[in-house]
Amino acid sequence: MAARGRSREKRRPSRSPSRDSFGRSYPKRRSSPEKDSRELDFQSQRAMLPVGQYKAQLLDAIAANQIIVCIGETGSGKTTQLPQFLLEAGYGESKRIGITQPRRVATTAVAKRVGEELAASGTSPSTASYTIRFDDQCTAATKIKFMTDGILVRECLLDPLLTQYSIIMLDEAHERSIHTDILFGLLKSILVKRPDLKLIVTSATLDDERFAAFFNGCPVFRVPGRSFPVDIYHSKTHQIMGKAGPVSTYIAAAVDAVLQIHAAEPDGHILLFLTGQKEIDDACQMLTTRVQRLRDDDPAVSRLLVLPLYGALSSAKQRRIFEPTRDRKVIVCTNIAETSLTVDGVKYVVDAGFTKQKVYNPERGLESLVVVPISQVSAQQRAGRAGRTSAGKCYRLYSKQSYETMLPETVPEIQRSNLANTILYLKVLGIHDVVGFDYLDPPAEDAIVDALRQLYILGALDERGVVTATGKDMAQFPLEPRLARVLLEGIRLDCAREAMIVVAMLSVENVFMFQTDRRTGDDPRAASRRRATELLDALQHPKGDHISLLQLFRAWDALPPHEQEAWCHERQLHSRAFRTAASVRSQLEELVAKVARGAATQPAPALPVTERIQRAVCAGYFMHGARKCLMHSVFRCLHLGAADDSTAELVHIHPSSSLAERTAPEHCIYHELVHTSRSFMRHVLEVDGSWLEQYKPTKLLKLSECYGLTGRNPPQALLDEEKKTVAATEALAPPKLAKVEPVKVTEDAVSAARARYLARQQQQQKTRKTR
Repeated sequence: MAARGRSREKRRPSRSPSRDSFGRSYPKRRSSPEKDSRELDFQSQRAMLPVGQYKAQLLDAIAANQIIVCIGETGSGKTTQLPQFLLEAGYGESKRIGITQPRRVATTAVAKRVGEELAASGTSPSTASYTIRFDDQCTAATKIKFMTDGILVRECLLDPLLTQYSIIMLDEAHERSIHTDILFGLLKSILVKRPDLKLIVTSATLDDERFAAFFNGCPVFRVPGRSFPVDIYHSKTHQIMGKAGPVSTYIAAAVDAVLQIHAAEPDGHILLFLTGQKEIDDACQMLTTRVQRLRDDDPAVSRLLVLPLYGALSSAKQRRIFEPTRDRKVIVCTNIAETSLTVDGVKYVVDAGFTKQKVYNPERGLESLVVVPISQVSAQQRAGRAGRTSAGKCYRLYSKQSYETMLPETVPEIQRSNLANTILYLKVLGIHDVVGFDYLDPPAEDAIVDALRQLYILGALDERGVVTATGKDMAQFPLEPRLARVLLEGIRLDCAREAMIVVAMLSVENVFMFQTDRRTGDDPRAASRRRATELLDALQHPKGDHISLLQLFRAWDALPPHEQEAWCHERQLHSRAFRTAASVRSQLEELVAKVARGAATQPAPALPVTERIQRAVCAGYFMHGARKCLMHSVFRCLHLGAADDSTAELVHIHPSSSLAERTAPEHCIYHELVHTSRSFMRHVLEVDGSWLEQYKPTKLLKLSECYGLTGRNPPQALLDEEKKTVAATEALAPPKLAKVEPVKVTEDAVSAARARYLARQQQQQKTRKTR
């Protein structure tokens, strides 16, 4: 475990062990953390938070300034208390108080907590509510609106001056999500036009000087002190990264650390940070098995409640982490628990030191999910989770040297993401020069130009970079541009209901519990998987995965609600994914109806419904087209829409696809590429080759021409590089044969030739006679 033989900041005296009736020794346990928590009502808990001591000064600073940056250590109470301070100060009387969070789970959890505290003080809990994508719980009585930062960006499209708000609070700004970064620039310009609007930027760890300078030298307010001290212990193991990810066996080390904490430390729940769903499920299985084995050997070993927490988990299972229990809990989670998520009684944090990040490569148009070391800011946030409700300890499964080599801050999402959706929003807001937009940390120019090219290819921008009618309709949907384009084509082809289901199923977390080849037999659960596969095969469509997802949803939707859970379990499907897809579909119906009123549709009898769905999907993903090679079931990516792309990437159909064991189609489109030992296409759909050409833009833009979509001239270096590429291509091309024009033969020419021939004959005869 992390405590053995490790460096640490502070040591505490060991507790003398107690003995049970059998003479066995074990550490003395404290009373249940939930019982301690319940002894203090909400009001006394609020009074203990450091931010409460600065309430008057903080409200004075907000009243005196239009913008302030508030720095408060983790556990200071800024996330839950500041909104209530603002409500008490009257900011919610005529307009709303807007609070943004970067994560959905944190948004709902904080809104619930604030509602409970308001109810305890005699205020209606409906005063505080939340809005996340496809889930709006706000009513006319809502005065404090919690929302994800993406929701506020979308509200800027409908209300560019955000007139319904009196004050905006951007919480957890240190996470630097792509939408938070865009809000920095948008709000900076909105505040100039609305002097009555106020802005608070809050975080536990932030480069306050740089943020203050960005917001024209605004004041910085600091709330010192964490609620409770946290002792930090480091392992002697160094973080080592290989080509395929971390080399260290941190999952096994994390499980060992949790079990040693459970055996040796007093009462208190444990928070274990890992990277993703598979790691968490594996760790939970290992913990459950080993704890049961320990209890079988020694009944005196206390019970341990193992709870996973990640985005794809059902809401009911996510809420289990907050339910009171007399047993110790270990919450195995991703980085969604880093910010604004308080679980009463957590005293111990085990930090593996890694996280998963999405990284987009604009040159290849490829988005990958990679495991990388966390930043120092994230490490501080994770440690802070142990000191929210009592003194705690943080065990870091990496050395101090590894901590010192970590990046000081997390790389902003805007510098490693596909910017197509963001650039479309900026264009709709009237920002033509998106390269020159006021970014806090500007993304790379090639990423912006790549996003512009994507939007042009999809028909969202014209050749001058102006948003088209198609682009404005696409921006109305809270979807990535390709999926929005699928919906628009579905409306035109009169298959909008089917397209909505396909888009909804593609928008949720993975539908299948297993993500690899379902027909492998090297797994202990292979028998149940084979049974699930047999049941799923009946719903697989020969045309591909998109139609199969449609049929799966229809089969689930046709069942009575009380049978849906068992139906999913038998087929090893995530029931939450289907419920979320149903919610997404219902939210899209209103938007589709609004767009459809002004759109022209093609009569339904013109094409079979399956073909119309295929065409609609092709309209959004034709640039993901692939053609089968002649002698193999390998496909070549076509990269349609790129004028200067000469790559010939070879890809395979993913083993989990419904097309994996069928005759490979000549042409197909895919939703995404997955790179493991080989490159695989996921969510594959058969299409006609002529459709790929049909939806391709008539004029293809070179990279240098894409700069014209922002009103800028391309860099001279790029123009020179393109000229060199053209010259090199021409040099390698086979030589062209000169074209010889045929000689026009006339009667005079024929007579002249005949005369010359006769003259030669006469001359030859004379020569012979002379001899």
